[in-house]
Amino acid sequence: MKVIGIAGTAKNTGKTTTTAALLQEGYRRHRKMAITSIGYDGEELDNVTGLPKPRLWLEKGTIVATARKCLALSSADIQVLEDSSIKTALGTIVIGKVATEGLVVIAGPNKAFELVRVKKLLEKYKPNLLFVDGALNRMAPMIETDGLILATGAARQIDPALLALETSEISTAFRLPLAYFSKLGNQPGFVYWQDNHWHVKPLAQNLLITSAEGEELAELVSSNLKEGTKGYINLPGLVTTKAIDKFLEKTADQIKGWSIHFRDPVSLLLSSSPREVGQMIEMIQEKGLKAKVRRKIPLLAVTVNPFFPEYDAGAQLYRSRFLPKGLLESRMYKLPLPVFDVKRKGALYLWRKSIGF
Repeated sequence: MKVIGIAGTAKNTGKTTTTAALLQEGYRRHRKMAITSIGYDGEELDNVTGLPKPRLWLEKGTIVATARKCLALSSADIQVLEDSSIKTALGTIVIGKVATEGLVVIAGPNKAFELVRVKKLLEKYKPNLLFVDGALNRMAPMIETDGLILATGAARQIDPALLALETSEISTAFRLPLAYFSKLGNQPGFVYWQDNHWHVKPLAQNLLITSAEGEELAELVSSNLKEGTKGYINLPGLVTTKAIDKFLEKTADQIKGWSIHFRDPVSLLLSSSPREVGQMIEMIQEKGLKAKVRRKIPLLAVTVNPFFPEYDAGAQLYRSRFLPKGLLESRMYKLPLPVFDVKRKGALYLWRKSIGF
């Protein structure tokens, strides 16, 4: 079972359109598919703008992992196969099979370990593909996918140049090289070679490194190093860019040539804004260090949506507006991965560029 994540950078950036296109092409190819969502998705109208939203139409035989209360909100008839016992605000997540095609509301796991559990439950029904619908600000479980498609657009940032810059920064985080470790492993801490031996100074796991902790880490590193010491640093999941600033202020000269290992690109992007993350990676490299990740997933493609909601103060409602066709793609042509508008290129193109089988 191949697991593909689809993450929107904001509301109305085309995430559901991208997912629907993948499903459409999968049905055409007679693939057996499953779907879940990180959190809640599937509302008919956007709950902020009131504008219509695309919904997911699932055909008979599709496997679904969704909260039990969502079953009554769906027009599709879903046969419950088993209960996962994973709790959500909308009831426990159940594994179901679409018995009669229709629209489906999906609310799935919120945590990475929950997604792992859902994947294991789904595997017994032998789908070829599992699609995981999510969003940039709640994408932590996406690290459990085999690849990610990013859906962005004018609703995230109406200035094409700024949107292209942000998307490039996100791409940079996903393209960081994979870290390789000494026999001492990859737990949070700093590892250094001194007196012909590897030494480890552990850090607390699941710790958020803020600017204050960054200074403390700098003191810890500085007090244990001799000139010319080799090593690397494994940082925990969430690290603010200010923490790295404070850390490198005091240690950059001592640890030149070292690698700084972040947990994964997803947690890195959840720590700060994409622009701040990009600037931090650039700063690390400028100081003669290497930024790496201990776990990575490929960013497969970027889909762009020219739509954005514009508020009409006179009418006191939102209206649909669009950037010129092709403008967003033209601004992102330098990205080292496919960038396209699904509605212009179609489901077949999306499938070939992102899934490829």
